[in-house]
Amino acid sequence: DTSLTDITQVSPQHFVCGDANGKIKLIDLKKFSMVDLLGHKSPITKLSGLGDLLFSGSGNGWILVHNITTRQCLYGIDVCDKVAVTAMEVVPDYNCLVAAGGDGNILLFDYA
Repeated sequence: DTSLTDITQVSPQHFVCGDANGKIKLIDLKKFSMVDLLGHKSPITKLSGLGDLLFSGSGNGWILVHNITTRQCLYGIDVCDKVAVTAMEVVPDYNCLVAAGGDGNILLFDYA
């Protein structure tokens, strides 16, 4: 058993939960199913999504971007020099992600 660290709705039919082991559970309400999205090496700290994209921040300062339709990890961004991602928000009108971490830095990332 492991503790859940964050939960968010990423589409009308999908929720995601992050856990302390670095796994993301993708929950499909329509299919009543759950699958793991992999890639993180430390606990999930923040989750945010938009459409098919899921942004997940972790305790080691990385944000991974998954496609929830294909279940694939698309790429990763080293945000916070080995300290946790503590805040993250998608800004759809500008196709960007704003993230901050325990190092006091703020990242503005164009994901389009």
